[in-house]
Amino acid sequence: MPSAVALQPRRELREVPEDDVRARRAQFLRVARPGRHGHAVRPGGARAAYVTGVVADVHARSVLAQRHRVPFYVAGPTSSIDLECPSGAEIPIEQRDPKEVSQIFGKQIAPKGMKVYNPAFDVTPQELIAAIITEKGVIRPPYQQNIRSHVSH
Repeated sequence: MPSAVALQPRRELREVPEDDVRARRAQFLRVARPGRHGHAVRPGGARAAYVTGVVADVHARSVLAQRHRVPFYVAGPTSSIDLECPSGAEIPIEQRDPKEVSQIFGKQIAPKGMKVYNPAFDVTPQELIAAIITEKGVIRPPYQQNIRSHVSH
């Protein structure tokens, strides 16, 4: 399935830099090739955007973008926007199997009885996100107002 960015008409995306850097490559370009990098970080397929503008599963990349003063855009379909979730604190975060971090190939590497917190994803605060891009267009802050109208069109 094409990403929301691929579905988006180019004239609607004029405000989003064309020479972006895929999020997982941004740190490589900053360290290995200073001076040669894009003007935005734009991960696709963020888990969900909520009515307040927080997004799940891209926090570390948004912090990296902020550190290097590069705008951070999130791309995803409007179907991933949850209008019923009031805030990032209300996002249900599933816990993954503790053995994923306490064992390697079935061998215990963490001390016995150690409690393990292994969330499936994180929550990115809205202030780290320059805009959310969907198949319908670009959503900019203030998210509380703009997300609902964007989804209903």
